[in-house]
Amino acid sequence: MGLKPDILVTTGTPSTSALIKATSSIPIVFTNSGDPVRMGLVASLARPGGNVTGISIMTAQIGGKQFELLRELSPAAIRFAYLGDASSKSSVGVFRQIE
Repeated sequence: MGLKPDILVTTGTPSTSALIKATSSIPIVFTNSGDPVRMGLVASLARPGGNVTGISIMTAQIGGKQFELLRELSPAAIRFAYLGDASSKSSVGVFRQIE
């Protein structure tokens, strides 16, 4: 019989999604996912729910705020660019917030 881990730590959305499907009893901590709400990893940022929690580098909710901060820091700037993967739900969500 194999050992059962106390906590599962994963990086990226695909591996986190796979673990969510595999267990609902072992706590899962993810890192480096896109927008965890948009990707279906957690119910909300304030209350992730279930056995899943973690950190995200960029979410749609803060993407717009980050660009607002850039505008404040550089009021003379006219154009800003956001480079993202058009096939990624997370990148598309960030772009919509920035727009």
